[in-house]
Amino acid sequence: LEPALGQAYDLVLLWDFAAYFSESNLSWLDRLLDQFVTDSGAVHGFLCHNTTRHLFAKHWGVHDREHLICEDRSGVLPYQHQRLKFTRNLSSFTIEKSVLLKDGRLEVVLRRKSAS
Repeated sequence: LEPALGQAYDLVLLWDFAAYFSESNLSWLDRLLDQFVTDSGAVHGFLCHNTTRHLFAKHWGVHDREHLICEDRSGVLPYQHQRLKFTRNLSSFTIEKSVLLKDGRLEVVLRRKSAS
């Protein structure tokens, strides 16, 4: 199902998608999310907590209405963005919550920045 022009979502599952963008391209990701996330919506994804610990690629997906899947893939993620480096490149979103996972991923929830 492709999004319709102008359609926005309450929840975007970013998973490790940001790890495939160089730091110089993260602002593009911010602009893309800005187009597709509702004003009260959230973005869920994973960042790197410590760049000395390589994060291995995973295949993420939706199994059915109640379950997600996560399977190991070969190789490491090409860009290991830490929290500060990642948020420095976002103009529309900020990290609302984060949890460190055993494998070194930092699970994050992004929300729109408040208008100042």
